[in-house]
Amino acid sequence: NHNGVLNIKSKTVTVNKADSEVKHTVGKDKKCEFTNIYDASGSWDPYGYKALVGKDMSSSDEFTFSISQVESAGSDKVVKNRVETTHNNGNFVQFPNNIDFLQYTLDDAGKTYYYMIKEDSTGDDAVSKDETKYWISVSITDNGNGTLDVKPVSINKDGTELTLDEDEQNVQFFVNKKTNEILTGLT
Repeated sequence: NHNGVLNIKSKTVTVNKADSEVKHTVGKDKKCEFTNIYDASGSWDPYGYKALVGKDMSSSDEFTFSISQVESAGSDKVVKNRVETTHNNGNFVQFPNNIDFLQYTLDDAGKTYYYMIKEDSTGDDAVSKDETKYWISVSITDNGNGTLDVKPVSINKDGTELTLDEDEQNVQFFVNKKTNEILTGLT
């Protein structure tokens, strides 16, 4: 994985051809340059869990979440945004792994990005929306082997810093409540 230069020195080659001898010089002190290009990539796949109080979730239940790249930790100023509607999958919520701003290249190594995750709607007027917002700071490090280590370094829930162990770095948790009456006047 290093750039290099191969020096080729002149050499006279004698070739016997049909009873005649031809001398030919090759190389003439030329250089062949070799350039290796190192690249690395990585991605972040945030996920969370959803709970519904007062009603069993069915596979047809839909919830809409947004993940936004924001200007700084705790900021609501959106740089990039993606809204996803998810169906109940055993209370598991995961964003698709094709979100462009969650894909990183070598140019991102050494940087920290900031994201906000929140619920946008429940898909059911009788189910309240969880108003929780999570801000996640994600650090990118080059592993030196073509991969990037992309991991959350801090998670903030509604202004409170969370301390999570290694296995919980991506986890957010949203809770909705079923009401007995249809909620009106929501915007």
